[in-house]
Amino acid sequence: MRKLLFLVILAASLWGGYWFIGASAKNIALTEWFKTQTARGWTAQYDTLNVRGFPNRFDTTITDYLLENPFARWGLQGDALKIAALSYKPNHVIISFQGEQTLSTPQLVARLNARTLRASVVVEPSVDLSLERVRLEAANMEIQGGTGWEAAFDFAYLAFEKVTDSPLDYRFGLSLSAFNPGIRWQGTPPDLPRLIQSIAIDSTTTYDAPWDRLSFETRPPRARHISLQSFALQWGELGLTAQGEVDVLADGTLDGEISLRIENVRLAIAALRAAGVLEPNLAGGTIAALTQLAARGNTLTLPLRFNNRRTRLGPINLGPAPQINRR
Repeated sequence: MRKLLFLVILAASLWGGYWFIGASAKNIALTEWFKTQTARGWTAQYDTLNVRGFPNRFDTTITDYLLENPFARWGLQGDALKIAALSYKPNHVIISFQGEQTLSTPQLVARLNARTLRASVVVEPSVDLSLERVRLEAANMEIQGGTGWEAAFDFAYLAFEKVTDSPLDYRFGLSLSAFNPGIRWQGTPPDLPRLIQSIAIDSTTTYDAPWDRLSFETRPPRARHISLQSFALQWGELGLTAQGEVDVLADGTLDGEISLRIENVRLAIAALRAAGVLEPNLAGGTIAALTQLAARGNTLTLPLRFNNRRTRLGPINLGPAPQINRR
């Protein structure tokens, strides 16, 4: 009995020592990471950084943080975030964002408030910390843009993961429900409900480099090919589905073809007209052409082509092809 008690005390002491050493190492590593990024040109600061969770977890709470990456030109600022990991599995973390967060990119600045906003992140246990998968979920999210634009949704689930045996291929999935896009109609509003019932995306993208620690600290990998397995949107009686493949040229211009199926074409035409999303010199001709195509029925399948740096929806010229990877 004494030997058993001795072994229990010894094991507890060893585990306690391991946890405190690990917690101290984690605290030091994160503190040094912030200092290193600041020295490299980032804005990387916080108010407090604490590690707790004895005996089985390393739970790090960072308050009043600000991260700005000048290489990728993105920034994230928030009230607090919590990074939780099991002490015996440090390469799998749960990141919970608490309070208001502000996301900034060259295209937008958005304030995010959500009842729940958390991500599960798994990386390879290596120096590069290559990304294996991310799962993110958000509930009751409100988004406020810098120009007064507002949007909201009830629930979103996002998945991003490396494809097995394809180090540069990553699969992306998104499911969004009860989405209020915050559209400011410029004309007579179409007969659509305020909320988009659902949006679902499933795609695979080939990048020019893997997603790892270096890509986070410098610039994100650039997309080279996108395979859209499925896209589906249901908004009242308006339905959109799409699938296809596009290449991404060196300057980020899309080149390829997407098959787009529109259910309730007349409602889609009304929405396009009211949203004012078409170039003024194209709007009249586009609506007339769609109306003519829809004359035989209210469901239409058209190719959305990106070719020679132009975009065409069936026979309709919509203008320049979109660009991504723009920094």
